[in-house]
Amino acid sequence: MNEREKAELLERVSAESKSLHDEGWKIDVTYDIDCLMVIIGNLQLALRHPKNKGPASIIIKGILEKLIDELPVDCLALRELVRKGDDPKHDL
Repeated sequence: MNEREKAELLERVSAESKSLHDEGWKIDVTYDIDCLMVIIGNLQLALRHPKNKGPASIIIKGILEKLIDELPVDCLALRELVRKGDDPKHDL
C-alpha cells in the first residue's frame, strides 16, 4: 500500500467513523467470566508497553474500569485478582 492509498483509506475511515458517531451508533457486547478475565488481562498487559502512553491508553484504562465495575460486588476474589493485573510483580 503506497502513501496515496494509505491517505485515501484514512479519509474513508474518518468519514465512516464520523457518520457512525453522528448517528449515535454503539455496540452491545456480552462476555462470560472466562472471556472477560482474558480481555482484562490482555488489556492490562498492553498498557504496560512503554510506548503505549497516548490517548488510546487513556481510553483503554476507562474501558478496563468499566469492565471491572461490571463484576458482581460480592466477587471479591475476582476483583482482587484483576487489580493485581496492574502490577507486574503479581504475574505468574
